[in-house]
Amino acid sequence: MLSKTSTTLCGFGAGAACLIAVAAAPAAADEGFYLGASVGWVLFSDQDFSVAPFTTVDTDLKSGADGSIYVGYNFGQFGALGSVRADLQYSYREADVDSHSINGVAALNSFGKLKESAGFLNVYYDFDGTGSQWVPYLGAGVGYGEVSFDNYGTLATGTVLDQTKGRWGYQLIAGLGYEIAPQATLFADYKFRDYGDFDVTTTTLASTSLRARSSSFNFGFRYAF
Repeated sequence: MLSKTSTTLCGFGAGAACLIAVAAAPAAADEGFYLGASVGWVLFSDQDFSVAPFTTVDTDLKSGADGSIYVGYNFGQFGALGSVRADLQYSYREADVDSHSINGVAALNSFGKLKESAGFLNVYYDFDGTGSQWVPYLGAGVGYGEVSFDNYGTLATGTVLDQTKGRWGYQLIAGLGYEIAPQATLFADYKFRDYGDFDVTTTTLASTSLRARSSSFNFGFRYAF
């Protein structure tokens, strides 16, 4: 009788242990599609370009607006720490010129605007293996962007650059999500983006190059299906 009772208790104990183990096991995100959107602000690095021999323009840009939409797919658990997902991102950014300096001398009444329209393919690793609602993530992407250096100039010089160019670039991403529901996530992230040098021609017919490297801070919402 004692042996039978002990066996029964052991059976119940083993079953309870299994239930506890299952309950305690972290669950990575389910596989499936998702949609997302984000807004934020962007900081472009300073730019410099030549308009004539021995004449260089240094441009400072104000902080600008950044908006994106995403269509993605979560591939589910990958490794012990979390899951992998990927998305296609369309983003639009713009920022006004704050000032132009010519050979180091600040010019009066500077004007112009930088506009960027881009599509990126991003891959992320979500560290959701802990089962917490807070999910940090890291990502990287490659994409193609068209950047308009729109009506760069000053009152004294007039427009010196007004051209749109396209280049392939990359971005690095670090963010934090908060799961407000099983299928809905709020997130905030930082993106560093760089296209390298854009080769342009000024209104003075000078061939030169300049960069559109940027950092952006974004807040968004993601919904999984």
